[in-house]
This record gives sequence, structure tokens and C-alpha cells, in this order.
Amino acid sequence: MKVGKSAAVSFLFICIFVLSAALYLQFASFIFEYKSEFENAANYHDHSVYLLNFESDVENANIFLQLGNDLGIAYIYKAITSVLPVLITKDMVLGSFIINLAFLLVLYFLYAKICDLLELGILGKLSFFANTSLLYFTQLINKDIMTMVIFLLATYLAIKRNYIFIIAMIPLSLYVRLQLGIFLLCLIFLISASRLRTRILLVYFITSLVAAYIMILHPFIGEESLGDGLSSYVVSFNNTYPIGYLLFNPLRVVQFIIDLYYSFDINNVNGSIDVARVLRIPQVILLTYLIPSYYRLIRNWRVYKNTCCRDLVAFLAAFLCTWLMNPTVNARYVILASPIIVLLGLYVKKSEQSHAY
Repeated sequence: MKVGKSAAVSFLFICIFVLSAALYLQFASFIFEYKSEFENAANYHDHSVYLLNFESDVENANIFLQLGNDLGIAYIYKAITSVLPVLITKDMVLGSFIINLAFLLVLYFLYAKICDLLELGILGKLSFFANTSLLYFTQLINKDIMTMVIFLLATYLAIKRNYIFIIAMIPLSLYVRLQLGIFLLCLIFLISASRLRTRILLVYFITSLVAAYIMILHPFIGEESLGDGLSSYVVSFNNTYPIGYLLFNPLRVVQFIIDLYYSFDINNVNGSIDVARVLRIPQVILLTYLIPSYYRLIRNWRVYKNTCCRDLVAFLAAFLCTWLMNPTVNARYVILASPIIVLLGLYVKKSEQSHAY
């Protein structure tokens, strides 16, 4: 009976969420076509790049696409629409919405499965809907919702110790984001460790140095596009001393957190409302509520290190080490990993309620 009620409540909320996403599609489309006091309701800039690659491939009937962040997404959409050509719509606004809703359902299914493994109950599953940024990610062609699916699937497999399936995910994940291949390798290396903290330090050391040499030999982001903040300084410092990332990445983690809380500053310089920031706020509030649990986890690591916390911490370490290889800092990246961070906090909170430490 409990399972039935849980499934019914979950189904109700996912229906409400899908309906909200459909309404949001109308809102985002309106802003796309007309000038408005709202900004960043959907990622139209990236969508136009992906759409150009997708349409070019369809016109040229070219089934081979070079591996890369932009062309990889085009290839995935090419594969999906080859099986379901009905999804090819004008500007792919509706087609991408339908595809993203399918990924949204998969995402919730994986979230619910992890909640079952962690014994978080219905409240744990309902926490999924605090991430209203998913309304943003269901719009247009984007890498984000696919990235989140890979994150949750990898975490579920990590808890189940299915190393082979995680390895099997690497080739496809490279088409979504090149960093995901590195992330999955780091995750496997960490979850198989007998001494997790030692391996985290090793992974941090290696990824920091690799990122430094990549930016020196093959800079993929110009210093001028990074502004004059910490990111620009790290790249500049790193060009002279290739240990910039190694020294300054802890500060960049703080920068990620600060940028996350900038979500409450919803007004842009021109007076418009930044919709993407507004949508982050519920998840930021939930993460803030769970801060005491994260503190308890750090303080009593010996208590939690032999529980599922270990796998969730391994995910977080693999994510940070991989994404810190990118010189840019954006709260959006934290939102991609936030479902696992939330589950980690909820799991520790549940343990706190079950035991008095």
C-alpha cells in the first residue's frame, strides 16, 4: 500500500511538473519572439548553434559528425529523429521539448531509484521538484538535461557497484559533453578506492595539472572572454606557473557557491528580470536548509564513510575535479550536480534522525 501511495503521489507531481513545463514553453517562446522585461527564459543562443549543426546534417544526409560538444548534440538529435522523424518540427522548439520531457521522466525515475536505495521515502522523491531549473532545461536543444541523466545514472550504478556499465557509458557521454568522459573515469577511480580521501587528493592533483597544460598548449577560451576576475587571473598566472588551478581551485569552489547565491539578485543591469536565476532559487533554498547536514558529514566522516555517503561524496569530488578544469565559473554547473548534492544532504539528515551522534 505504501508503495502504491508513493507511486500515485509521485505520478501526480510529475504530471503537474510536465504541465508547468508546457506552460513555461509558451512563456519562453513569447520572450523569444517579442522583446520583454524578462531575460534568459531559455538558452536560445546555444539552441541556435545546435540547430544549425542539426539542420546542416539533415540537409547533407551526413550521418558522421565530428566528436564535440556542439556537433555531438546534433548527432544525438539526428539519431533520435531518424527513429522518430515526427519529432522534426519548425525550429525544433516543440520537437526538442518533447525529447527533453522524455529525458525529464528518465531523470525522475533515476532520482526515485536512488531515493529507494537510500531509503529516503516519498519526501526524498518529492525533493526532485524543488529543482525548478528543470523547467529551463526542458526548453530547446541543450546539453544540461542529458548531463543530469548521466550524472544520476552514474551515481545509481556507482552505488550498485556496476563498474562495467559506467565504463560503457563513456563513449555516448562524450557526445553530450567531453568533460563527462573524464568525470566517469574519475568516478570509477574514486568509488573503487579503499582510502577515498587519498584518491580524491590524487585526482585533484592530476586534473588540476592537466587542465593547466591544456590551457597553455590548447587554450579553448580566450582570456578576454573571462573578464578581470579570479578566472582570468588564474589563467594568466597559470601561463607563467602551470600550477594555477592547483593553487586556486579551492577559491574557485567558493566562487561557485557565491555565484549560486547571486541567484537571489534577479534584476539585471538593464532592469530586466533574469528568469534563469529565479528558477534556481527553490533549489538554492533547499541546499541552504541542508547545510547543517553537510557540516555534520564533514565533522563525523568516520561515521558515514562506510555508508552510501561515500559514493555520493565520490560523485561530488569527481564532479568538482572535472568541472574545475573549465576556467569559467557558472552557478548553472552546480545546478546540474545539485540533485546528488541534495540527496547527500537528505541521507545525512535521515541518519541524524535515526541515530544520536
